[in-house]
Amino acid sequence: MQILVVDDEQQIRGLLTNFLKSNGHASATAANGREAWQKFSADPRSFDLIITDIKMPDMDGLELLARIRNHNHDVPVVIMTAYAEMDFSLRALQLGAFDFIIKPFEWTRLKSIFTNLETLRADQQEIQDILPYSSAEYNFRIPGRMRHLKTVTQFLQQNLAPFYRLYGMDSARYGLAMMEAMTNGMIHGNFDIDSSVKERSWEEFTELIKEREGLARYAEKKLLIQARIDPDSLVFSVTDEGQGFDYAGLPDFTRTDGLRTSGRGLLLIHTTMDRVEWNQSGNRITMTRFLSEDD
Repeated sequence: MQILVVDDEQQIRGLLTNFLKSNGHASATAANGREAWQKFSADPRSFDLIITDIKMPDMDGLELLARIRNHNHDVPVVIMTAYAEMDFSLRALQLGAFDFIIKPFEWTRLKSIFTNLETLRADQQEIQDILPYSSAEYNFRIPGRMRHLKTVTQFLQQNLAPFYRLYGMDSARYGLAMMEAMTNGMIHGNFDIDSSVKERSWEEFTELIKEREGLARYAEKKLLIQARIDPDSLVFSVTDEGQGFDYAGLPDFTRTDGLRTSGRGLLLIHTTMDRVEWNQSGNRITMTRFLSEDD
């Protein structure tokens, strides 16, 4: 990918460009939002991703993101932020940021963002005149294998691409919301792994996932995934076979006090979808985006 790195600190720009190069990505840099906008607007199609800091002189990251979206560019934007700046991260997601990373960087987390983005950027199909009068529904019931989540995501991105274009939707954002819901259902529901493990140690978290993929009592549990789109709405639903949880105890995702880094997935879902609902037992999430041809 060709990536534009935006930060007013030369050291940060250097760290990121070296990391990107070592992972096979090309990059350009800018010291603030204004310089980044000049480079991006000169040829918007030349960049596959923008990684930008929030606090910068002479146009900050939020202003840059707002300008990009106001000009109807759908390039994914990843925001860099400190934990104390979580309110800015929430605002960025509301403005249409793809994701955010917290300083000091977790390089593994940044790699996973690249992986998600490459998964979600499916080839687009030509929009047919009949699409506004059609609908599509897809159902999957998959066992406990994390690799299946990527395959389901790719399938849905490819098959829903014409609808995303028809309604002017950022396919990456909605694909990521679905991916996060499936991941939560598989890991926290069927594998019964608490988010506190990830907060304590990423390595322990990933090893526990691998371990439970190999244990029948976890791996044989199924994840029911449903996606439906019609002229009125896009509805994603994920049901796991876990014990469920007390969704009433979730934080208010319109506020930043009380949010934790482990809640990134639900934060992304709530800032992307119009309505998010849980069943009584807390093992099914239903996410709705209301549509119209004028969206």
